[in-house]
Amino acid sequence: MAKRLSSILDPRTGLPFETEVTQTVQTDEAKISGLHQRYAEHPSSGLTPYKLAQIMLEAEQGSLTAQAELAADMEEKDGHLFAEMQKRKLATTTVPWKISPPRNASKQELYITEWLAERLDFLEDSDVVMDLSDAILKGYSAQTIQWQLVEGEQIPVALEWVDPSWFMTAQDNRNKLQLMGNDGQGLDLWAGGWVVHQHKSKSGYLGRAGLVRTLAWPYLFKNYSLRDLAEFLEIYGLPLRLGKYPAGATEAEKSKLLQAVIEIGHNAAGIIPDSMALEFKEAAKGQADPFLALMNWAERTTSKAILGGTLTSGTDNGGAYNLGQVHNEVRQDLRDADVKQFGKTLTRDLIWPMVVFNHSAITSFHRCPKLEFVTEEPEDIKLLSEALPGLQNIGMKISKSWLHKQTQIPEPEDEDDVLQPTGSVFVPEQADLTAKQGCQCSGCQSKTAALNAQPQAVTPVDQIANQLQTEMDPAATDLIEQLRSLVENAESFEAMQQGLLNLANQDMSQMADLLAQAMVLAELQGRYDVLNDALNPV
Repeated sequence: MAKRLSSILDPRTGLPFETEVTQTVQTDEAKISGLHQRYAEHPSSGLTPYKLAQIMLEAEQGSLTAQAELAADMEEKDGHLFAEMQKRKLATTTVPWKISPPRNASKQELYITEWLAERLDFLEDSDVVMDLSDAILKGYSAQTIQWQLVEGEQIPVALEWVDPSWFMTAQDNRNKLQLMGNDGQGLDLWAGGWVVHQHKSKSGYLGRAGLVRTLAWPYLFKNYSLRDLAEFLEIYGLPLRLGKYPAGATEAEKSKLLQAVIEIGHNAAGIIPDSMALEFKEAAKGQADPFLALMNWAERTTSKAILGGTLTSGTDNGGAYNLGQVHNEVRQDLRDADVKQFGKTLTRDLIWPMVVFNHSAITSFHRCPKLEFVTEEPEDIKLLSEALPGLQNIGMKISKSWLHKQTQIPEPEDEDDVLQPTGSVFVPEQADLTAKQGCQCSGCQSKTAALNAQPQAVTPVDQIANQLQTEMDPAATDLIEQLRSLVENAESFEAMQQGLLNLANQDMSQMADLLAQAMVLAELQGRYDVLNDALNPV
């Protein structure tokens, strides 16, 4: 690559961007043609503790191929590991993203931010984030960028995932990822031609950063136990069949006796000469519990390493509902941490080259717009709407922009798009609320004036209902939230059924007492009304 596309340096490689990166992808070069012809060696076959230690040692010394292939094998062969990894990967694909301008952005920087958001629409339907999450297990993930000149602009039109077994680390830099050339030497990745994500699951060099090194040991021990369990189940409950032949029997007669013993085991029928005998010894005895215990330990360890807990993975026989919620929040923390790393990688390897190739107004990476994932959950609009009037009444000044951010309702760009009060149906409480919020429409103002002129009388029944609602709201809200969370997070009908049973066993005495008191008060009020009508006829 001779001709430079820009004198600005790539922050990942420290090299300038050159023109060839916009014309082809590096994986099409003849220097790495041998990689297209190689097949995985599946190092999980015949895996032993010694072989696993050698694979990890090779990765530390720069050869990442065997470790990457082992990680792929583990996902294919271990259903539990695959399911847990899919939970963590898929959780990142549903998080929305946005392009944020730098602080105190100029008009040109704001324009470039909008331009980037329009040109990156293809990310919504692509597998870019899913492929980035492959680095969680393997430590790194690389995708080539295919650039295309569209209406005079260099635009990325596709990102293609590249097999992690094609890479190695540089001899002089254990954190620098390189392609393996045909001669076995590493080739530097082109600046602007790759999205290279190195996921930091833990501190350490690139070869030791992936979860594969943590998960490989429970995977190995689980497979040992599974093999032993299969052998145990093959012979468990079967009696030993012992054939006896007389002295002087020929080899042919011995072979026939052995064949008969084998056939009796499969067919429950057979024939032998009178001179031979067949005995059945007591069936083999034993327990499968030790094998299952080790497998259960391995799966629990796998769930803890991937999701930070076990109550959201179904490996436990039970557990408190609140504890399960805590574990689910931990899993959400992992998701937020994952997408935060993804955003930094995409900003550096995709957003910044787009800016450099198409706009000369930004020359510093620190002024580059950023791709960020929106991980903040919107606040409960109902709770906010109930709390805001009280806060306003005590003099608190509340920013509209803050409220839009909390509810994640975008601010209108045009007054024509703003919803207006209908004015057709007014509830006194709503009219009072809209008046407090400063609504000047004729309906709100007239209704508010009527309310101020004629205060509404509160009946004893209203008092009982209001008091009951006030005292029951916290308990009812908590129960509803538990039901909603149970339905959203249940992984099977059986799990939801068990969760409902757990909820049914909760202490409901407080709600029962409140309902009983309300019934007594309502009955007394009814008797009072009847007596009052009898004494004071109309």
